[in-house]
Amino acid sequence: MLRDARIDGFITLDLFDRDFFKPLSITDSKPSIDPYKPEERKIILEAFRTSPSKRRRHYYRCVFFQFWQSSRPSKAIALRREDVDLRYATAGIHKSTVQGHQGGTKTVRSNREIHLRDNVVRVLSEENLAPLNVSPDDFLFTTPEGTPIEQIFISASGCQFSGRIRSDCGRFTIRGIAT
Repeated sequence: MLRDARIDGFITLDLFDRDFFKPLSITDSKPSIDPYKPEERKIILEAFRTSPSKRRRHYYRCVFFQFWQSSRPSKAIALRREDVDLRYATAGIHKSTVQGHQGGTKTVRSNREIHLRDNVVRVLSEENLAPLNVSPDDFLFTTPEGTPIEQIFISASGCQFSGRIRSDCGRFTIRGIAT
């Protein structure tokens, strides 16, 4: 409509004056993704694996899975025992858990079967994934009390990356759902 009015000569003003609009400033000059370096990953995983805290050691498998499979935390903590097949090294990503509420993934394309890396299969196999008192619908990763994990946050702050491995390396928050 405006185009036709301009062509017909009814509008002589330039409604789209470029001087009227200021260009947007560039806010993200640095990439926002800051992945851990391999040596940082190794230190953090070792801190979980060898921690004097039984609670922190309990989360080693979950943290290992996060680092090596690169799945979103919401999808990793939604995994059920029936979703993981160690014999064929696959895991079905079909759900997500956000703030304790389970739902589907964001998009249909997010639903997929992923191939598990050999080292992930080895770590997950170290624990008996089919104890007698669990069902296939139980969560794969839980709190030490057996409740579902609500949130995962791992930070490397406090780690000494140029020296010995510290067992108190980094802050971590893995919250469970109170039942």
